Amino acid sequence: MSIKIEQKQLYGALISREIHYIKSAILKDVSVEISGKLFFNKMLLKTSLMCDNCFTRKHFD
Repeated sequence: MSIKIEQKQLYGALISREIHYIKSAILKDVSVEISGKLFFNKMLLKTSLMCDNCFTRKHFD
């Protein structure tokens, strides 16, 4: 199963340099396609995404 996400659907998060803040609600064992080019699984989301609000990874731990 995969989830497709367009940039406009990222809950109002700011998008810069291909680092995306995605709410933990979609952190499931599925692949995520962002703007048709980025693919993450749960592990990659946990290790590579940072929160735009506080610039930490604590939301994904």
